[in-house]
Amino acid sequence: MKLIKNIKHNILDKYINISDKYQYLYILIIFIIILLIYFIITNIPKLIISKNGFTSETDNKTYEKADKIVYCCWTGNNPMSDDRKRCYESILKNIGVKVVLITPEKLNEYIKQDYPLHKSYEYLSYTHKADYLRTYMMHIYGGGYTDIKQTDYSWEPYFDVINNNTEKWALGTTELGAATVACNDNCDWVADNWNKVIGNGSYIFKQQTPFTTEWFNKMNKLLDDKYEELKKNPAQVPDDIPGKEITLPDGTTIISKYPVGWAEMLGGIFHPLCYKYHNKIIHALPPINTSHYR
Repeated sequence: MKLIKNIKHNILDKYINISDKYQYLYILIIFIIILLIYFIITNIPKLIISKNGFTSETDNKTYEKADKIVYCCWTGNNPMSDDRKRCYESILKNIGVKVVLITPEKLNEYIKQDYPLHKSYEYLSYTHKADYLRTYMMHIYGGGYTDIKQTDYSWEPYFDVINNNTEKWALGTTELGAATVACNDNCDWVADNWNKVIGNGSYIFKQQTPFTTEWFNKMNKLLDDKYEELKKNPAQVPDDIPGKEITLPDGTTIISKYPVGWAEMLGGIFHPLCYKYHNKIIHALPPINTSHYR
């Protein structure tokens, strides 16, 4: 019995010595695993963004200051409602800088020969024409854009903010929340980072930055891809969207085959780019007033 006990003790002693020898290795392995888990959790959004071609970029080039001018768009031949006229008058009265209203009659004055209107433009809804034109103006000219909605403050101080900051390219208002963020691809990570995204209703941009260049090019690529479908199924109403029930002038009701989704031309392109270039954007403008504008 004594011999057996001695053998057991010798085995246990050896096991304990081995355990003592490797306990630091075990601790090191556990520490490395914890670090890996932390890295994965904190970098999943970055890995997804990189996979989809969205990486926050640094560009220290200085771009021209934004002209103190704000563009508005009224793309149809339909008259403005009384509420819309009141909103436009508030812009003229309060915004504090030059205002240009782009209408079908004045459109050609602002289309440059080197940057002609996209051939799909004539088939777009009034809403999507406005989406196209704000993109065009921000890229080609720079300056400000606002929807025709109630405006009660001057934009001049905000132009000073963006123009005095050579490292920033845009200034706007933070989006309202994840529900108002759009993306044309499967990229929920944009909505998850909604507080780094600015809204589409009002902003100031310096012209021809990497942001506006990519924005303009992506919109033109979308219209290239949709051109044949748009020719076959042009917009029937000012706010046409796919699947919309439309009553034609002759009283016939149809389901729209218009091929461009509501946010496909603007938010679906613009919001992911806001996240990509979030380090180049200033969040400063007050939220746009969306009451009583129709």
